[in-house]
Amino acid sequence: MPIVLGIGFLLFVAFLAPLKVTVAASSLFILCLVVVKASTSIIAGVDVTFRDCAKGVGLSLFFLAIAIFTLVSFSKGSGISTFTGATGLALLAAFFAAYAAGFAIALQVNFLASLGVAAIAAAASVGLTKLFFTLT
Repeated sequence: MPIVLGIGFLLFVAFLAPLKVTVAASSLFILCLVVVKASTSIIAGVDVTFRDCAKGVGLSLFFLAIAIFTLVSFSKGSGISTFTGATGLALLAAFFAAYAAGFAIALQVNFLASLGVAAIAAAASVGLTKLFFTLT
């Protein structure tokens, strides 16, 4: 069922987005899966499948979205809209922990290893995105 949902989402994006964006998103997702698979085998010593890597990427983005929506809800309810200093760093750490939790659950590795996988995946995805859009 998750594979069918993923294919359906890809087709949905392909119909709505320009071809350049669809090709970029698909290729960057595949490259991100390769990076997650390689970094998990190096850091945790666990051989995972591409399906587990896709679950990890999906769960990490889902948990990050939940953290962002929680912050927005808190900000709307309390009126506090500026987060600087120690509070800003704590929020950044909470967002990164939410991102890493998805990898910890899907890849079945400890949280410390998932922090490393998340850091490498985030750096690789940002770097690959900047490289792709610089070249095109």
